[in-house]
Parts: sequence; structure tokens; C-alpha cells
Amino acid sequence: MRETITRRRAAIEDALRNHLPDVDEFEQYREGPVSIGRPRTRGQVFLALFDGFSAGTRVPDRILPIAVALELASLQTRVHRTALERPRSTTAEYDPTRDILRGDLLESTAFETMLSVRASPRVVQRCFGVLVRASRRVQEGNAMDYGAETVIRHPDLDVGRRFGALTGGAAELARIVTEADDYRRRLIEAGSAFEYHLWLHLRSPKTVTAESSKSSTPVDVCRRQIDALADCCPSPSGERVRRQLRAFLEESTNYEAADSRA
Repeated sequence: MRETITRRRAAIEDALRNHLPDVDEFEQYREGPVSIGRPRTRGQVFLALFDGFSAGTRVPDRILPIAVALELASLQTRVHRTALERPRSTTAEYDPTRDILRGDLLESTAFETMLSVRASPRVVQRCFGVLVRASRRVQEGNAMDYGAETVIRHPDLDVGRRFGALTGGAAELARIVTEADDYRRRLIEAGSAFEYHLWLHLRSPKTVTAESSKSSTPVDVCRRQIDALADCCPSPSGERVRRQLRAFLEESTNYEAADSRA
């Protein structure tokens, strides 16, 4: 399963480089790894669940732009959050205008990429709506919190769950493009919680969260959300999704860039 995760990350990052806005700001990412916002949580969850709902063995190229659009939207929120947090972390004079414009470019490119998906107009419209709503929820979380310290101290706040909305959206998108009918709310909630608690782990590995009657680490909660996502898929493909996302979790928690949102 690790080979599958590695192969999919490479495919997402290759496509992502090709979709980055054609301006000098992003040239540094075209030749080397696109490291901002790794390890591609939203794209990996979408592709794993597409695999699970379609019961296929190969992800078709036509749906890869959906994973790319999700990652572009994630980069946008990361760049804008940097613009929010940087003035408080440095004494040097900082003008956020450039980062804000970079984020705006990424967001518009994410929307354009989603609209390029080769599917029926009805499916594309639904996918676009999911991306817009998920992006807005992440932006609401940033506006409500304006800093990560509160979220880390109180990891059950609704503002924290908003941070995971793009992965909740990824789960819903997999359901839409495969025409699966059930479990919409459960997929959104499990996907959002998975991204949020993975981010908590990367930011502060010793965080304890009260998701159940017993205190759990963020990684414990991530494993439970993986089970919830896999259980939404038909048997036996659900078990394949479980193995894929567990392999992704193990690999992503080994990243050294602990200051980067997953």
C-alpha cells in the first residue's frame, strides 16, 4: 500500500506543478518537489475513496484534476494563514500583500481546475459547489481563530473542525463522482475530523483530545476516522481503503515539516 500512496502523491504533485498559476511566484515549485502543505491529505483521501466506491483497481486520469483542485485550495488556505500568522512571529516589517495575492491566484486556479473535470455538467456543478463550500469553511475557521494556539489547547472546538473541511469535501466528492448514494454526512464528518487531527499531530504530537470517553492522541482519532471512512465503502473494497489510508497516515506522520498543515 505504501507504493500506492507514493505513486499517487507523485501523480498529484506532477499535475499540481502543471496547474500552478503561470507567474514567477511559483516557478520555484515547477522543477522540484511542491513541498508546501504536504503530504497531500485531501488528494489522497479523495483517490482512496474513489477507489473504494468504484471498486476499481486503477484511478482514471479524468478524475485527477479533482485531487489537484483540492490541493490548490489547500495551498491557498496555507498561504493566507501564513500571511495572518507571520506578523506575530517576526519583528521585521512584513507586507502581507504579496502572500494574499498568491493565495487569491491559487484559489481562482483551484476553481478553474475543478471546472475542467471531464464529467457531465451536472456532476461538475456539484463538485464545484462542494469545493466552494469547503474552502469557505476553512476560511471561516481561520477568521474565527486567527492563530493556532487556541485550537491546539482546545482541540474539540468547532473552529478546528472547520480546518478539516477540504478533506471532508474530498470524501463527499468521491461519493459524487462514483454516484454513491449513502453516508454523505458521515463521510464529511469523518474526513474533516481526520484532516484536523492529523494537523493537530503535526503541530503538537503530544496533544490529547477528548473525542470519546477516554482521552486520545490525535493519531488515535485519525485511525478511528479511517475506520469510519472505510466502513462507508462496499465490501471488500472498504478494507482496501482502510489499508491505503492507514499506510498514508503512517507515512504522513513521518514528515519532518511539522509546521506545515497536512
